[in-house]
Amino acid sequence: MANENDLLFTAAATANGGEFEILEPSVYEGVCVGVTVKNFRKFQSDELEPKFQFVFQIADNGTNHYLRTLPFRNVINEKSNLFLFLSNWTGAGLDKLSGGVDLKKLVGQKAQIVVGETERDNKKYNTITNVIKAKKSSTVEFVKDDKAPAYLTKDLLTAKWIDGLSFAEVKPQADVKITDEDLIKAAEAVKNTNMEDPLPF
Repeated sequence: MANENDLLFTAAATANGGEFEILEPSVYEGVCVGVTVKNFRKFQSDELEPKFQFVFQIADNGTNHYLRTLPFRNVINEKSNLFLFLSNWTGAGLDKLSGGVDLKKLVGQKAQIVVGETERDNKKYNTITNVIKAKKSSTVEFVKDDKAPAYLTKDLLTAKWIDGLSFAEVKPQADVKITDEDLIKAAEAVKNTNMEDPLPF
């Protein structure tokens, strides 16, 4: 299991429609299509705290793959995972990053993504082992998609997504009864994931 203190970013690689499809381990060009915020449990605690993740799109052989980073705490110093990640990606040093970063501005930015592979529970998953600065000659572009996997939006407090990205509809099971309380919760969830909301840090 990946340790949050390691520079290892793990997520399932999913294709259009939410079907799992594995990329071959290699270096790919991709685009950051979103930054999301949700609650995660603190290490060895039941207490929750908001953390954020970056979502990247890798278009390979006509298929759009989406990989998320592990969650980051909003801490920038010479030892923090966030600083290491942003420095590798943007090439900026601590002198430029320590004053604060508007993470929403990273949505739409290109990157070189080092993709690996791991296995757990008898299933294979892709891992982002590193994200580095895009080549100046890079021609990669975001591919508009109206069927990105819906799990990317689950339980979010807020998010900023690239224009032109929407998500596959999640069809409710026939035997599930929707109550008034469920509708109230759903309305509140939609309010909390308003794309115009500022990120809470």
